[in-house]
Amino acid sequence: MSNSNLTKFHTDLKGANLRQADLTRASLTDADLTGAYLVDADLRGANLERAKLEGADLRGADLRGADLRGADLTNTDMKGADLMGADLREVELSGANLECAVLEGVSLEGALLWETNLDKADLAGANLRWANLKGAHLDDTDLSGADLQKAKLGGLNLQNTNLKMANLEGADLRGANLTRANLEEANLESADLRGADLRKANLKEANLKSANLMGADLRGANLSGADLENALLTGADLQTVNLCGATLTGASLVGAN
Repeated sequence: MSNSNLTKFHTDLKGANLRQADLTRASLTDADLTGAYLVDADLRGANLERAKLEGADLRGADLRGADLRGADLTNTDMKGADLMGADLREVELSGANLECAVLEGVSLEGALLWETNLDKADLAGANLRWANLKGAHLDDTDLSGADLQKAKLGGLNLQNTNLKMANLEGADLRGANLTRANLEEANLESADLRGADLRKANLKEANLKSANLMGADLRGANLSGADLENALLTGADLQTVNLCGATLTGASLVGAN
């Protein structure tokens, strides 16, 4: 089916078999692609604004530069898909599989990512401001330089995750597992890290001004050169922590181990 035909009949593509289809720059605004089979499809530059893609199979699809604003991608399988430069603002991605997907530099501002699988995905430089990642899987994910300001990351498994130079200002990281995570030079100002597991995490030269680290486990963490001005470390476990050159002006260490 050609791009022009798809544009004309875009309202009724539920369950369509579009494997390896050429849909470059196709106009699919408001299209219903629920359950469609789009494995290895070429959707570069396509307009999928507000499209319904619930349960669609997009494994290995090329979505570079695609406009997916407001689209419903609930429970889609996008394993290994390339979404570099795509616009995913306000997208519904709950339950979607984005394992090993390329999302470098994408905008996911305000996106709903409940229970989304982002294991081993490339989100370097992505915009995730205000995104809700409740229950998402982020093991070995690359979030270096990503903007996660005010993002909801409480209770997530972020072990081994690369968050180098990420902006996590005001982010909710309560109870998160950040074991061995790379947070070098990350901005964690005013972040909520109560009860977080930061064992052996790399926080070298991180900005932790006014961060709440009450009850956090920081055993073996590297905080050399970190700025902990006015940070709350009440009840935190600081055994074998490297605080060489760290700033602790105004920090509360009451009950810290």
